[in-house]
Amino acid sequence: GGFKELTNKYELKFAIADTGIGLQKEQINKLFQAFSQADNSISRKYGGTGLGLAICKRLVELMGGTIWVESLGNIGGNPPVNWQSDGQADDQGSIFHFAIAPSIPASKTEIIKQSQSASPNSDLINPELATNFPLRILLVEDNPVNQMVVRLMLQRLGYQIDIAEDGFDAVLATQEKLYDLILMDVQMPKMDGLTATKLIRSRSLNSQTHIVAMTADAMPEDRQACFDAGMSDYISKPVFIPEIIQLISSLKIEVNLLKPSH
Repeated sequence: GGFKELTNKYELKFAIADTGIGLQKEQINKLFQAFSQADNSISRKYGGTGLGLAICKRLVELMGGTIWVESLGNIGGNPPVNWQSDGQADDQGSIFHFAIAPSIPASKTEIIKQSQSASPNSDLINPELATNFPLRILLVEDNPVNQMVVRLMLQRLGYQIDIAEDGFDAVLATQEKLYDLILMDVQMPKMDGLTATKLIRSRSLNSQTHIVAMTADAMPEDRQACFDAGMSDYISKPVFIPEIIQLISSLKIEVNLLKPSH
């Protein structure tokens, strides 16, 4: 990364190197489109939700910048007119670049005020929610970053969760333990979430468990596919903590209604 002073503002430049398998020409042009993936199969080995780079592009453009990528000699996105590749990503991996021209605060006081105003609202977060309403939760997610994010969200609410890295492991886990809530990614290698849900529903131990799809697919037919597989509900990726709280709160009401009165 680096920066240079323009007229009354600064331009910040970043370059992030990736040493993975790289991107072919027909793949690289899809990267910054929402819900597009280099491999869009439901049991793919590589890939994310298809939203991350589209969100990055919007954020960069809001800050007056541009974003682009180079991989295996191919260029995607919108590099600046005067930019030239140094060829580092011609043989292996990818390099993602972005340049932004943000407004720089005039003082440390202003920086502190901005960081405070940008802090997430913690009033809604109840760290004792798990004490008041204990749940046995299984997260089924193959992406380590997504695993960490959801786990930390639930830890802030007092929950310790189990994690299965794909649908196959989820089926094995649900044969051994009863869960109150299963958060199920849809697109995973080995076994996708739809197949795993059907198998879990066919087993008596967790056949009635609340299974919630976590998916970036926003089309009605994608959501219907989740319900057809036996899922109880769905939440959209990226997942935020208010959605988790709302989900647990609705589940609490549902479970309480099922409890016999004394």
